[in-house]
Parts: sequence; structure tokens; C-alpha cells
Amino acid sequence: MKRLSRPPRPTGLARHLPAIDATRTYRRAFLRPDVLAGLTAWAMVVPEGIGYASIAGMPAEAALYAAVLGTAAYFLFGTSHEVTVGPSSALAIMSAATVGSLGLGANSADWIAATSALAIIVGIMALVAGVLKLGTINNFISKPVLDGFVAGLALNIIIGQVPKFLGFGIDGDLNFFQSVAEVVANIDQTSMITFAMGAGSYLLLMVLHRISKRIPAALIAVAASVVAVVVFNLDDRGIAVIGEIPSGFPTIDIPSVDLGMVGQLLPGALGMMVVAYAETLSGGRTFAARRQYRIDPDQEFIALGWSNIAAGLFQGFAVNGSLSRTKLKYDVGVKTQYSTLFTGVAVAITLVALTWFFERLAEATIAAIVIHAVFPLVRPRLWPQLWRTARFEFWAALSAALVTMVLGEVQGLFFGVVVAVFMVTARAAQAPVAELGHSAASDAWVELGTVDDAERVPGVLILDAGAPPSFANAAGFHDAIVEAVYDADPSPDVVVLDFDVVTSIDVTTAASLGQLMDELSALDVELHLARVRPEVLAELREQELATATRAGRVHATVRDAVDTARAPAVGE
Repeated sequence: MKRLSRPPRPTGLARHLPAIDATRTYRRAFLRPDVLAGLTAWAMVVPEGIGYASIAGMPAEAALYAAVLGTAAYFLFGTSHEVTVGPSSALAIMSAATVGSLGLGANSADWIAATSALAIIVGIMALVAGVLKLGTINNFISKPVLDGFVAGLALNIIIGQVPKFLGFGIDGDLNFFQSVAEVVANIDQTSMITFAMGAGSYLLLMVLHRISKRIPAALIAVAASVVAVVVFNLDDRGIAVIGEIPSGFPTIDIPSVDLGMVGQLLPGALGMMVVAYAETLSGGRTFAARRQYRIDPDQEFIALGWSNIAAGLFQGFAVNGSLSRTKLKYDVGVKTQYSTLFTGVAVAITLVALTWFFERLAEATIAAIVIHAVFPLVRPRLWPQLWRTARFEFWAALSAALVTMVLGEVQGLFFGVVVAVFMVTARAAQAPVAELGHSAASDAWVELGTVDDAERVPGVLILDAGAPPSFANAAGFHDAIVEAVYDADPSPDVVVLDFDVVTSIDVTTAASLGQLMDELSALDVELHLARVRPEVLAELREQELATATRAGRVHATVRDAVDTARAPAVGE
């Protein structure tokens, strides 16, 4: 007989430093695919990171600092083979929104210090969450709500890049709809040469992406933009370029911020931590499952924590694992997390020797890269699907998106969490009950309508508790049973509740059951319980329902309950 073997788990120091286990088991055959995957990720990290730096209000080199230190830390502490840590669009705009609330000027020394401090705070929060084993925090926000939040975030990013794409500026302290209105009002200021560069870059990205997702489209678009600027002196003709990027490695620099500022950064940092963890873990889990290995959710928190602390200490900004980069590495056949180290090395080489290449990169091209990268996050196909299949989730996702677009990213995230909790509570409050009948063919009690020969027992209404009753749904459970009694035709003399799904009885549920018994008794209907677990029976007796248990209304099987109710024998 086949027996599955459990994947081995790291022990000792390797549990806390997964890179040790990766080194022990590394094989020469892994080197080529890991190097290729690392360079593929580098081709996305550098140009997109520079774009995300502009979103975060940071100098271009800050993205490279964050990428080098973030990837190094994740290599040491992360458990996913595919995840590459680096700047991301979501964190960049959340960082800008959080630091922007302090009233600082983008790219100023105070702004850079606050942004780096924010990354450190995100990292410390993630470390604490990992130590406290809060890896299940991602379960507290539903996927549709998270998709809605991310869609709103993506639209905020896109509208923020449109002015650069068109060659003019607008006030940055506007929500999505105000920004759209501002863009429309200033559309006559469009620089056609800038628009041509942006549109050409975007078209090139689309074509290359359609040919193959393995092509480093962003890097090719960057190279084409730089060549065009250099050959035709486009920067002298009005096209804005990045400008000088300092080369060399950064030095450690503890941001100088006061406690008051730290307090103002905390809410945004918490939201960023949740978003960073959600995106990192979702990508890691998806591809780990495909390759049949497991990642440690708590260790991922710790890896994310050290990555952000390292990025913040070296003048970078917040980082996380990007879903798009993760998928790209999976597509090219990555083998281990050494690919992450190779990405970091390539970015470091860029810092030392290649920054000159990016200095004449058109900002319109960066805008095109960012828009192309984040547009899929809007999930255009998601919305019709949700509308057709899950109307409540559709409205929840749309609400999260609109709050994000109108009020901001932090407010949108917390609104999403509140909506997710409300959804869980609303579903918990539902207490579906199904009527059972007897199937002669299988000699079993089945839900009516699911089997052709299922028949009701005359005088007996048999109901199955579709969900365990609790304080959250006790009232709904009570009402559903009473409604079923009133709806029955003819009216029953006995109600039998199949209690197989019930594993415990709390005080609220016990009180509701007592009220139900009294209410049914007033209608000359007896309430019987079937398939009651021993521990539940003990709780029933403790919760002052001993009268019902002594009266012989608790039974081992549905058949016993029906027989006790003196119904005609069935299936015999």
C-alpha cells in the first residue's frame, strides 16, 4: 500500500537560518537555473524598483539599497525558493501616503529619514509577529476584500503615474477621483514627445510580455529608452530623466526621528506589514505547493522583518516579496533560495558599476513600467465573476477598493479588515437547517431533494444542524427551527434535531435550546435530539437542560429518536 513520506523539516540552527539547510543540500545542477532565475528577477527589480522609488518619494538609489539588503536578509531567513524580496508598488504608495501625512517634502532629508524609519518599524512589527507565531494573521482578511483593496491601490498608483506619462505635474495630495479630474483639466499641457516615449515604452512592454513572460521586458524597455534619449538628446528636448544616481554601497545610517513621529508612523506601518506579509506569503505558498515543499509562515514573518530592518538601516524603504517576480522565477525553473542571493549580487554590481546607465532613463518609461506592472492587480476579470457568483463578496471588494481610492491606503486596509470580520460574523450568525427524510435504497437519513426516494416521516420533522450552534448564531438557529415547524404541512408532533456536527454547547446556545423547548411545547410539539456526543450530553446536563435529557429526548441515532416518537417504522 502506498504511503506518503512527510517532507523533512530543518532542525537546530537551520530552523532559524534556512540558508544553512539550503547550503547543505545544494547541488551543482541547481547553479545554472538559480543564476538564470536570479538574473531574471534582477532585470525586473532594478527598473521597477527605480519606478517604485519615485512613488515612495525616494531617490532612485534607495530602491537599489533596499533590494540589495532585502534580498540578502531574505536569503538567510526566508523559506521560499521562489520569493524575491524588493521594492513593490503597494508598499511604495503606502509608504508615501504614511510619510506624506507628516507634512514633509518628498526627497528631502527628513522625508528620507522618516521613510527609512518606517521600513524599520515595519520590520520590527514583522519580527514580533513571527516570534509570537502570528503566521495565521493572513487568514483574517478575505481574498475578495484583499483583492478589492489591492485593486484600489493599483488604481491610485496608475493615476499617480499618468502625469509623468503625459509630461506635466499635478498636486500629489489628492485622492483618485480628484487626481482624475486634475489630469483631465490639465490634459492640454501634455508634452507630445514625453507621451510618445511613454506610449512607445508601454507598447514595447505589452508586445514582449505577449511573446513570452520570460523575456526581461522591463529591462529591454529601459535599454531602449536610454538609447533613444542618448542618441536623439531627448533630455535636451523636454523629456525628464532620472538624473545622477550615486554609485557605491550605502553605509548604515540609523534614521533620526523623534518618538512623536514614530507614533504617527505606527498605523501605516501596521497596514504595510499586513500587506507585505499577505503578498509575500500568497506567492510563496502558491509555488511551494506546486513544487511540493512547505514554507513556514512564522519564519516568513521573521524573514520579512529582517529584510525591512536591513533596508531601513541602509537608507532604503520598505520591501516585500512580489507576486510577479515570484511567478517569473518559477517560470524559468528556479531551484533554491540561492537565486535570491544571486539577484542581490547583481543589484550590488549595478550599484557599483552600472548606475550611469540608468541616469538618462526617461521618467515616462518608468511610468510605463509601473503602470504595466500594476495594471493586472486591478483584476478586470475578477469583478464580473464576483458579481455572478458571490454578490456579497462583490460589494465587500468594491467597498474596500472605493475606500482606498477616496480615503487612502491605510484607511482602505483597515476598512477591509473590518469588512472581513463582518463577513465572518454574518456567516457565523447564519444557522442553516436542512430537513431530512429516509432513503429506502440506502437505508439512510438524507437531505430531502438530494435523493429521489427520500421520504418524510409522518408526524415527525427531522432537521439537520448544518452548522454548529454557538452564541453567534443561537438566535438564528432558534428562528430557523421555529420557521421550519410553521412551514411544515401537516404540522409535526415531534421535531428531531440531528446534533452530529455539534461538539460543544455554550451558555447562550443552552439558553436558546431551553427557550426553543418551551416554545415548541406551547405548540404541542416535542423536541428530541439525536446523535448527541457524550461530551455535549454532559454539557447539556450542566447547562440546566437535565429535564430534557431525563425525559428520554436525547438519542444515540435518528432512528432511535423516530422510534421513540412512535412514528411508523420505515426502511424495514
